[in-house]
Amino acid sequence: MLLVICCSSLTATIKPKPRDWVGWRTTRDTFVWVEPSLDLIGQDLHTKDSAEFYQLCYVDSNDHSSTPFCFKTPKHRLQPLVRGRKKEELVMELERLKEQNETLRSVLKEQQQEIDRLKVLLNVQNLQQNVQYGTNLQNVQYSLTTFPEKYERALIKIQQLKKEQEELKGKVEVQSVEIAQLTPRLKSEQETHRLKDYIQLLQVSTLSRTCWPIHSTSWNLQEARTQLHQERQASNNTCRCAEKAERELGEVYERMESTSMTSAQTKQKSSKLEMQLLELRRIIEEKENIAEMAKVENEELSRENQDLKRDIERLRKEFADLQAAPVPLEHPSPIGSPTDPTPTEEQQLDVLSACLPSGNHYETPGNPNSPLSLQCRHCHEWFPGITQDELELHQDSHCVCPYCNLICDGMEQTIFEDHVFSHEV
Repeated sequence: MLLVICCSSLTATIKPKPRDWVGWRTTRDTFVWVEPSLDLIGQDLHTKDSAEFYQLCYVDSNDHSSTPFCFKTPKHRLQPLVRGRKKEELVMELERLKEQNETLRSVLKEQQQEIDRLKVLLNVQNLQQNVQYGTNLQNVQYSLTTFPEKYERALIKIQQLKKEQEELKGKVEVQSVEIAQLTPRLKSEQETHRLKDYIQLLQVSTLSRTCWPIHSTSWNLQEARTQLHQERQASNNTCRCAEKAERELGEVYERMESTSMTSAQTKQKSSKLEMQLLELRRIIEEKENIAEMAKVENEELSRENQDLKRDIERLRKEFADLQAAPVPLEHPSPIGSPTDPTPTEEQQLDVLSACLPSGNHYETPGNPNSPLSLQCRHCHEWFPGITQDELELHQDSHCVCPYCNLICDGMEQTIFEDHVFSHEV
């Protein structure tokens, strides 16, 4: 290390300050602050390597520097220093390479140990896979031995479903016969009679005989609802059995695919079983459609029963009005004539029941020669001068919801079906 004393002289324009220093801008870590003096002379100590040259300048606190100056040694003195430095660098590089070699050896050893550990782990996994493969093979063989038994059980269940289907078919046929028997009776009860006969029979009828058709219709309706509920339960049981059989068939398919040992005979039996299931589904859908039709007809009977009750109430009021203020008739009353035969009980019930279900009455009951005026039970419109058959044709032209009696004439068929289905849900 050389001690260099640098003396500098400043011009008159430079005023020395405590923050001025002598050095170089890139070597601020080696500077020493200048001590101002009266003779404007300062000194500083800088330490640098012997192979480097000093190049100094005076820098004030505003970073204004003077002209640089430096000190150089002769060239022959620098050569040994350069060679010594290169040798030291080579020695340091050799040490660094040795350390790096030792590090690589330790890393290689660790990797070799990791490879050995992975080999042992791979052997253990192979043994476990072999054991698991043997277990799976035994399970597959056991499944193949139990498959014929499950197939036989599925066939037995299908036979049971067929028997239940036949029973449901018989019940539906019986119900269809009963409905067919009720339909002509309802149509026969809707025949029109003269207003004169209606008033005469109304005066001799009693409240109990008037209510008899209501009790009969209510009993038939209750019985039909009970049968419909039983058929629905039977249909739901059939659907559940079919779904269970379908799930078992799906499990059989999965096992057959996993084992990859499917035979032609097994495929044929499975296809037959699937066809039988499809046929069973189709039959169940037909039964549900028939049950739905029976339900709609029962709803129609219920609505007619309600109309019958309303008509009875209306007839009671009219009968009370007739008793309070009898309407004069243009023809002699058959009750006041002792020679006229008294209408029999069967005639009274037939005529009364014929008038009640229709839900229609004439506009002018006091005048038998006046034109008839009938009212639609759906849209409640009056139609003077039409017959009962024409009124029925008009009522049948309406599209009415069987649950809420909503008129859906302008509604599309799919929307109407969704509306009806929403009541069932």
